[in-house]
Amino acid sequence: MTAAAQTLRGYDEEMRRIWEERFTPFVFDLDVRGEVTPVALCRFFGVAAGHHASELGVGDEVLRAQGLAWMLHRLEARFTRTASGERPLLVRTWPSDRTSRLRAERDFTIEDSSGRTVAEGLSTWLLIQLAARKPARMPKEVLEFAVKGKAAPFAPGADPAAGKPAGEPRWSAPVSW
Repeated sequence: MTAAAQTLRGYDEEMRRIWEERFTPFVFDLDVRGEVTPVALCRFFGVAAGHHASELGVGDEVLRAQGLAWMLHRLEARFTRTASGERPLLVRTWPSDRTSRLRAERDFTIEDSSGRTVAEGLSTWLLIQLAARKPARMPKEVLEFAVKGKAAPFAPGADPAAGKPAGEPRWSAPVSW
């Protein structure tokens, strides 16, 4: 294999670790103003994360046969601007180098059709043994998927609303299966 082919293969492998997926919101993803809701943005991220895990060979279709499943443990998100429901959004997500033996960390950004950031965030995922309902250790390949040196959108555990005027609304949503 030539040096150029090896470099290209390395580039392709690194790019494969950063997933990009476009979503066009449906009418039920919008609020009364026609803007994409925070719930829909988080759902788009979750769907993209699942598709990326499948592409990397660690999706639910593989894990369930082993008695395992991914569980979202923590999601920290910052919503920076509203997005019109008429235009597609680009979700970009990647496995973080903060991943450890018990937690898989994944970061994301969501951009509007003009390339402006709409939302960004960090997530923590656990691998659960379905029969025992206990966390499992991360397989070696999951640890190797991390995108090295790619900065998180913001510091983990930081208050995403820091520096904003007091009394600005915060948002929460119920957890579902």
